[in-house]
Amino acid sequence: MKQVVIAGTSLRVSRLSFGTASLHHLLTRRARQHLLSHACERGFSHFDTAPLYGHGLAEEELGRFLTSGPRALTVATKLGLYPPRWSRPRAGWVWARQSLSRVLPRLSRPVVSWSLALAERSLNRSLRRLRRGHVDVLYLHEPDPALLAADELLRWLERQQTAGKVRYHGVAGDGARVSRWIRNDHGLCQVLQLRDSIAGREADVAREAGRTLQFTFGYLSAQRGAIAADVAGVVQAALHRSSGSVLVASRALAHVDQLCAAAREAPACT
Repeated sequence: MKQVVIAGTSLRVSRLSFGTASLHHLLTRRARQHLLSHACERGFSHFDTAPLYGHGLAEEELGRFLTSGPRALTVATKLGLYPPRWSRPRAGWVWARQSLSRVLPRLSRPVVSWSLALAERSLNRSLRRLRRGHVDVLYLHEPDPALLAADELLRWLERQQTAGKVRYHGVAGDGARVSRWIRNDHGLCQVLQLRDSIAGREADVAREAGRTLQFTFGYLSAQRGAIAADVAGVVQAALHRSSGSVLVASRALAHVDQLCAAAREAPACT
């Protein structure tokens, strides 16, 4: 798979990034490790995760894989959205909570917090799960600017960079919600991972501010039900829009192969 240097950084990543939000749906560790290995063999070199995914299970599984994977792999994780209270990073536990949440929805609601003390604990836990001394990108997970002290959080993130725990930091979520930060070139927006779609072009909020699209996601889910069969066409259209990396996810080995084949045949971006 082709690689690209993300604008404004020294990050060299695969044109498709591999998302781990649904990794916990695979019921055995062997299946999860096999999927991650298969994605790497097919050319994925950037992996995206978060403490929320599988209540920490995705980070743990990715960490196990990284101990034996190529050193050149890059990893992004997040803070701000956390697993529900009293959760455990175990597939059975996650599935039980999700089943109970049909009756008691609050059981599956993430904890939303921008406390610096919790951010510090979360980052350290993520590093332990990932079995790494640093992450390549640390994102604010779907932040609401009204709920956090942006300048204070930025200073904390800069301290993590100085300490060597974080190479780059940024924002992951809907561009419309953080459009003011993007337009004002706020320091929190060092790296942007924005929701986008072929029809809606939501990530153009970055282009309108003179930014290139660094990381984007959401294309296949936005098209679900309309042209679900045309996975290759959607992926190629997404890559045509962006000179950065497009985040995709799958639990099926054959689908991973299909995504990689589409990336190889994608035209140059505009």
